[in-house]
This record gives sequence, structure tokens and C-alpha cells, in this order.
Amino acid sequence: MKNENKTKHPMDGKNDVHTTSKKRNEYPIDKLENKTKIELLAEAKNAGIKGRHQLNKNNLIHAIRNNLK
Repeated sequence: MKNENKTKHPMDGKNDVHTTSKKRNEYPIDKLENKTKIELLAEAKNAGIKGRHQLNKNNLIHAIRNNLK
């Protein structure tokens, strides 16, 4: 017998990636956080961020996002 009263999870069937801004669609919230520091350094280099090697991971993420504005 089926359980017809089974409660569905609110996110069932939703695969949407939320972004911090429509302007930053290419950088979903979790995409940069999931990268390694080495990968972030490469992103920062491509963005032309000076002093990137002195930045920690969180500051690299912040610098990359601010560079997109």
C-alpha cells in the first residue's frame, strides 16, 4: 500500500543554483567557495588582481567577486 500522506521536501525537483546577483550569473554562490586556493589564484590572475598571493582564500573570493562589478 502506498504512503499517500508522504510529505515532500520543499526542494524536491528544484535544481536551481542561486546567485548573489543577476550580474554574477557565471559565479553562483557556492562555485568559488568550492574551489581550491590554487584554482582561485588562477581566477585572480585572469582577472588581473595584483597581490593575489598574499590573500587568503576568503579574500581571494571577495577580490574576484568585486572585480566582476
